[in-house]
Amino acid sequence: MEAAVATTYRCPLCGGALELMEDGRYLWFGCWRCKIYVRREKGELAKKFVDYRRRRFMWSQMMEELYRIFMSPVG
Repeated sequence: MEAAVATTYRCPLCGGALELMEDGRYLWFGCWRCKIYVRREKGELAKKFVDYRRRRFMWSQMMEELYRIFMSPVG
């Protein structure tokens, strides 16, 4: 992994902080304690969450979607 950062989101199984990790192709979101992750291609996320006209990245919307995806198999 190239980078990893803890988020304010919590794992529903262990209560630990969920982390966002990046490698060359994917963003990974999940729990390092439970070893449960979801991944999405960076290109897919850029198409969905980059507003090129306004030159902004919709960070909070991306995080909400990653959390929703993470919760679907866990919750």
